[in-house]
Amino acid sequence: MTNKTYISLGDALYDCFKNDMGSENEVNLHEDAYVKKKLKEFIGVKEFKKMDTLDEKFWKEAWREFDQRVWYDRLK
Repeated sequence: MTNKTYISLGDALYDCFKNDMGSENEVNLHEDAYVKKKLKEFIGVKEFKKMDTLDEKFWKEAWREFDQRVWYDRLK
């Protein structure tokens, strides 16, 4: 499987975890180990290493973007 290259951490989070929302896995989104493992599998080790070096403020902003996109999806 060829992994997609992401410019935006928010896009990667959304594509990786959008289907977890509303499922039994939603609670796991608060677990760092679950998020890292699934994201690493989804985008690949090389891309994950690049994103994992980002400062915490970028991760917080990306999760805010994820929350907004999921919220808008639910409105549709």
